[in-house]
Amino acid sequence: MTEWLVVAPERPDDETLAVTAWIARETAARAATAPVVLAGRAAVRSVFEQRLAERADLAGLAFFGHGGEDRLFDADRPAGADAPALLDRDNVGRLRGFWVHAFACSSGKQLATHAVEQGVTIYVGYERPLDAGWDCPPSAAPELVALVTSTTFALLEGERDERSLRARASRAADDFFWALEALPDDQRTGGWIWLHALAQQLVDSMIVARR
Repeated sequence: MTEWLVVAPERPDDETLAVTAWIARETAARAATAPVVLAGRAAVRSVFEQRLAERADLAGLAFFGHGGEDRLFDADRPAGADAPALLDRDNVGRLRGFWVHAFACSSGKQLATHAVEQGVTIYVGYERPLDAGWDCPPSAAPELVALVTSTTFALLEGERDERSLRARASRAADDFFWALEALPDDQRTGGWIWLHALAQQLVDSMIVARR
């Protein structure tokens, strides 16, 4: 196991960040090795870089929040804006030797490649936007958390094989799908169909970049 960092920006005006921050908290609580946590309005670039400088023992990053093709956004970014970034090609080299899992939209397109070029050991992200902003009915929530954490925990345990990572995510996605299907009609909220989509996205749009 490695020392690792969970980063989960959150703003009171952003419902998606409320969901991703909840998953981050559940991830930290379930982990065999407790992470260092940078969350809420403190999850901004300056504090992130300071934390990296202070903790030379860190070797992994799990990010939960908004992303773009070449960046992960911090807590100061207003909804819909393209800045500021917590992580981009200008500072991703600070993660040399790290594993990274970014539960965020689109960073698998460019940032994953930039990260590996600058020394990140493996970067798992997604090439498409994720439907992550929907509240999950409580009876299916454990399976949603297990789906997201399947990749994070595999990396934490030392897994680096793309087929194995995708297979673990696929099994967890199936479990989440069936948990959603088992919900009674009165719990099939407006986001029910989009939660199905999210389960598929976390498998089909997974990008694994590695050295």
